[in-house]
Amino acid sequence: MRRMFKCGELLFVAAAFLCLVTQLHAQSGEGDSWFEMNSDMQTGFVSGYIIGLSRGLGEGCVACTKLAPPQPPHRLADDLLGKCLRQGFGFTKPTSFYVGQITEFYKTSAEDRKVAFDEVLKKLSDDQGMTPKQMHEWFKQHGYGKFSH
Repeated sequence: MRRMFKCGELLFVAAAFLCLVTQLHAQSGEGDSWFEMNSDMQTGFVSGYIIGLSRGLGEGCVACTKLAPPQPPHRLADDLLGKCLRQGFGFTKPTSFYVGQITEFYKTSAEDRKVAFDEVLKKLSDDQGMTPKQMHEWFKQHGYGKFSH
């Protein structure tokens, strides 16, 4: 029982850290920084972010399963590691697609430039698949940009 609690603690701390980082970045206007990069830098940034996110998720899932108590034999679909990995964000489109969509989103309005890069990229993931216009409306409705201050 204690091992599951440690796994939960690990996930809670990681989630809290990501929320804090997101809020700090949101205040700094990442959209302005996006336009200071040339297209090669933007492509490298997006590619590196996606690779880092995927690796971080994988390592976190492996660490969590090591802390979990042993499980009796079960179906592969019920495997804890597999379940954890399936919770991640998929990015199967070419990097150029994400670069173009991020650029279009940050051009939408000045308040959109306050939305943190990682939040924008998550909305472009295979799981969420939002357009720049949908993201603008979602962030406006949920209190990002000028609406959160």
